[in-house]
Amino acid sequence: MQLARIDGDTSESELQLIREIGASKYVTREDVDSIMSDVDKETTIPSLEVLTDEEKVDLITNLVMVMKADGRIELREMNFCFDIIKKVGFSETLFINLVVGVFDQGKAMTEDTIRKYVQTGMTFS
Repeated sequence: MQLARIDGDTSESELQLIREIGASKYVTREDVDSIMSDVDKETTIPSLEVLTDEEKVDLITNLVMVMKADGRIELREMNFCFDIIKKVGFSETLFINLVVGVFDQGKAMTEDTIRKYVQTGMTFS
């Protein structure tokens, strides 16, 4: 949610995707809306050490999907993502390649394709 708000303009497509991600994790629309209203774009990134390997893959995949939702790449979004990927052990170079590939391929780059790419690039400790 911080990523969607970081550029100061949360698009309806970003909000819809966040609601879908929340629903897939059994979070109600009302709870997502409540959380979204409480998120401050200046807050720090929470501790990610407690995430499982699968949760890390989910996180990076969801970050890319949210960036893709409005069709724009903002510098603040990329900086936020770099902070996250460093903490979860994903290569900056692989992340840049992924983001470029997602925007080059458009609709052809599905969530499953993104997830597989993330899984192959993770260095789990």
